Amino acid sequence: MAVSTPLFALAAALLVQGATAAEPERAAPPTTVEGVTVQAPGQPLDDRVREFVGGALGHRLDGSIVRWREPVCPLVSGLPRLIGEAVLARLSEVARRVEAPLAGPECRPNLYVVVNRQPRALLERWRRRDTHLFGEASPGAVRRIIDTDRPVRAWHNWRYEEPGLPRASRLVRNAVRNTTSAIVVIDARRLDGVTVAQLADYVAMVGLVEMQPDVETRQAATILALFEEDREPPPGLTRWDEALLYGAYNTPQENVLQRSAIARQVMREARRPDSPEGASP
Repeated sequence: MAVSTPLFALAAALLVQGATAAEPERAAPPTTVEGVTVQAPGQPLDDRVREFVGGALGHRLDGSIVRWREPVCPLVSGLPRLIGEAVLARLSEVARRVEAPLAGPECRPNLYVVVNRQPRALLERWRRRDTHLFGEASPGAVRRIIDTDRPVRAWHNWRYEEPGLPRASRLVRNAVRNTTSAIVVIDARRLDGVTVAQLADYVAMVGLVEMQPDVETRQAATILALFEEDREPPPGLTRWDEALLYGAYNTPQENVLQRSAIARQVMREARRPDSPEGASP
């Protein structure tokens, strides 16, 4: 099945809840997406990039970016098997490209991607069965993620870990935040016009690194704009997106200036003269 098939056409099939285990090598990844250029008259490129990185990753100075240290083992549920395998293959491809740790085919799932027509009811039932679904989050935080009207609910459970040898410096953290498990719950009723490639890349973006909800993306070339109204979203992961993910896994996590380093990584990609700012190879 072509990966550009709109998921809305598969609405009836989404009622059949199947699960596909993480097998990165079983299915070929979706076709490489073409570029898209976002124009933002009046705002310099540097400002747009800093706004994008700061909005996506947050501006916190008291906590590192939340990313995976242990290998990611994704599982997809709620999609027809071939579509689920395409999403898994693309997620695995993106993880390898940005050098995120990826588990082998025989692994225990720790990243759950679920497509469902009633995400709120699903999360309520899931939480009753698994009291650790949201880790040690406060009741208020749990209610906000369950009750939100967002098309996609993404949640990372994380723990503090030592990055290495302790160092006495104001520019270095002696504890960083690493994901232990994550869930991405997608409202099947909000997938009108969304392609498989777009969905897979959006899942990769919010599943590999903790992204802030309600990111302002109108001045950025990013797949995070997928569900924004009155805007044509990119066909998949953009150079900005891939540079952000790569930077998250290839800059010192203990460095308090990590976000600035990632912004410079995105800036280099955005300035490349050989490609549109929104094109991902």
